[in-house]
Amino acid sequence: MSRPTIPSWWLIQTRKKLESRELNYLIACKRVPYEDEMKCEFRSISKNTLKAAYTNANLTPPNVKPGPAPDDITPENLQYVLQKFQEYKCGIQKMFWRLNMDQNVYSVSYNKLRRIYSILEIKEPKSDRPPQKYYTPYEATKPDTIWHVDVHFLYGSQRLPVYGIIDDKSRFLLALKILPNK
Repeated sequence: MSRPTIPSWWLIQTRKKLESRELNYLIACKRVPYEDEMKCEFRSISKNTLKAAYTNANLTPPNVKPGPAPDDITPENLQYVLQKFQEYKCGIQKMFWRLNMDQNVYSVSYNKLRRIYSILEIKEPKSDRPPQKYYTPYEATKPDTIWHVDVHFLYGSQRLPVYGIIDDKSRFLLALKILPNK
């Protein structure tokens, strides 16, 4: 008696349905025919068992990427994004927010918008910031050169505001002022 196997005609038919996304692996693995010399029975199998059946039958497994099917980019999508680009002249990130915050019902994912931008070959160059005229190094070389002001509220519910000037190099308190509570 031979071991029951999955018939190759079923594997070929299922591969076509999986690649066209008519079926997914979860549904394809529910009722799988196992044929023996005399009988055929239906079993539920795992995804790995189905992939192993393709290699055992010397067939190529289906080329299916995980996740939902990607949205098709229609000419209407391209035309709408091109129209908005000519109107606003902005990059992908700003265009993404403009399209999704627009009152029209057109919503688009970020990755789809990136694909549309690459198809249309439109990109705004990054705006270069002009160089600063004066560079101020924020490095304390000696005490009392760089300091900051902290505001604290003491005593819980009474909220007594305290202003303190602190030296960043030595971490000493340079001045302290307690203001009246209003």
